[in-house]
Amino acid sequence: MGLYGRFVYPHVNAFMNRYASSIPQLVETVNRLVGQAEGTVLEIGVGSGGCLPLYDVGKVKKVYGLDPHPGLIKMAKRAAEKVKVEVDLLTESAETISLDENSIDTVLSTFTFCTIPNLSRALGEMHRVLRPGGRIIFYEHGLSPDPRVQRWQRFEEPFHRWLFQGCHMTREIPRTIEEARFKILEMETEYVPGIPKAWAYSWSGTAVRQ
Repeated sequence: MGLYGRFVYPHVNAFMNRYASSIPQLVETVNRLVGQAEGTVLEIGVGSGGCLPLYDVGKVKKVYGLDPHPGLIKMAKRAAEKVKVEVDLLTESAETISLDENSIDTVLSTFTFCTIPNLSRALGEMHRVLRPGGRIIFYEHGLSPDPRVQRWQRFEEPFHRWLFQGCHMTREIPRTIEEARFKILEMETEYVPGIPKAWAYSWSGTAVRQ
């Protein structure tokens, strides 16, 4: 991890979270999805902890917040001190999760699957730690079905991956979820308003472990 990734990117991430919080449609979707989390939760890519205040303490027993970036975990620790739900932060990759098999009821990911180097392996780890019938709740962006937008996505992706530390714009997230032995129960698609269209095509929904 270079100087940009170590020292600058955490602030870029925090800025983008603040910007996202100014988009009503995006905020409404995130609130709705996080509100569905139940039991023991694993949040993939907890980042600076923006979702931690949104968990329903009446439904959520504990949140494990996972992120490989020490700077973001430091920010998330400050956020965790202000919420009522119990939070345990893990500075590690989603490709090697240090939790026991069948120990998690809900996995939550918001705009994180795009950055994981080996997403298939990470989804295999999520499958392992989820209890039978456990769910993934996801809100992710990726490859648009519009060929014109796809051309922009492929053109911009190298810069985008540097700026957002590994973020891919051209992944087909739902297909990868299903290939990892999950069944998608419900899903909505949209271009998130207020964001460049090449960045904005997204899927939100839930998938159950099979």
